[in-house]
Amino acid sequence: MSLRKRCSLTNEICKPLKDMHTAGPKSFARIRDEMKNEDPKKEFSTLSQMFERTLKRTDGSVYVHIYDDTTKKIEQMKNYKPVENGVVDPYMIVMKKREWWNHS
Repeated sequence: MSLRKRCSLTNEICKPLKDMHTAGPKSFARIRDEMKNEDPKKEFSTLSQMFERTLKRTDGSVYVHIYDDTTKKIEQMKNYKPVENGVVDPYMIVMKKREWWNHS
């Protein structure tokens, strides 16, 4: 398959996706490092903080997809109260993800 055909096919497959798993021209690693440098304690950001930072909207811009679901998820993460002795990033709960090291 030619490169042009493969790119065209990928573009068609990805059109209906709302979450492209990208942060624009900056990589997630670069954004995470910037957030670490901005933090007074120089600690790495949580998944919840990364989610909020990379999915925030710019006022006045026009977007293809509705932002309501993302806004709701960010609010759920901010309002999450961990269970006793449970140190879990709210992102894992709200997005219904398991820890990457737990494949069961």
